[in-house]
Amino acid sequence: MLQSLALWNPSFTAAMQTELETGDSPFTIFNFSNVDSNNYPSTRSCVLRGFLFDQEKTNVLVFTTDKRSSKYKDLLLNPRFDACFYFHKLKKQFRFRGTVRMISDDLTPVIAYENPSAINEQSNDRADSDTSSVDDESQSLISQYLSLSNNEGSCQITEPLHYKLFSPSFIKSFEDSSVSLSDLGHRMTKTESVSKTPTAEEWENERLRVWNALSRNMRKSYKKPLPGSPLTEENRKLLDAINRGVDGNNSSTGYENFVVICMFVDLVDEVVLGGSGYDRRYLYRRTHNDTWKEHEVCP
Repeated sequence: MLQSLALWNPSFTAAMQTELETGDSPFTIFNFSNVDSNNYPSTRSCVLRGFLFDQEKTNVLVFTTDKRSSKYKDLLLNPRFDACFYFHKLKKQFRFRGTVRMISDDLTPVIAYENPSAINEQSNDRADSDTSSVDDESQSLISQYLSLSNNEGSCQITEPLHYKLFSPSFIKSFEDSSVSLSDLGHRMTKTESVSKTPTAEEWENERLRVWNALSRNMRKSYKKPLPGSPLTEENRKLLDAINRGVDGNNSSTGYENFVVICMFVDLVDEVVLGGSGYDRRYLYRRTHNDTWKEHEVCP
């Protein structure tokens, strides 16, 4: 099957749209946490820029950063993240955990999507143990979410990411064909699937799409002096010139510093605060074969 909405996605998207339609802000603000180079937690408020390739079915959330920022450098060393959204109108909180990949002038994600049937064969043992007991499975899921990391071992930004993510051009051509979606997994071989993942050109087009969607003032921020550098008189003058749009001698457009951060989610914790005193909580986990499992747990 082609990529489809994760179990958490409809609830999250609906909450986000409700907040944008009825709230005072035109943006979705969230808290993004990662670990810095000194192994300290680092949290920032960020602006969500939607879904990767402007497609909800990718289930990949994106936001932006400056290539010169400490956040970018920290994520190069450790791409694991935790992100928290709170929607006031519906009183819902979503926590996302997974790993990021970034799109910059010299870095693009490497997707290693495998044949779903092959993944199913490799994960039979795990599937059997997962379904042995609903209580045991729920407890295992809670333990995974509360643990320091969902993935054991190394986690490098350049490692291939096993995720069901197809090339936008492939999806379009496939949808225009007469082949049944349900036959896709059976027809694709592992060798064939490599060409179905996003190309370098499509990654760059996505970076440009997000860039063009930014406001003019936001794009200006990427031309400013090195983030965190001393506010010298020279930097003060440059900031003033950029803000007034009179930095004609500055050859930088800012695009060279522009980075799109893609959040590939593995675990989701949704909490719904009930007005009648009955709160609810759901945990979602992405499995090896890129399906999602949902469990309702005590809030």
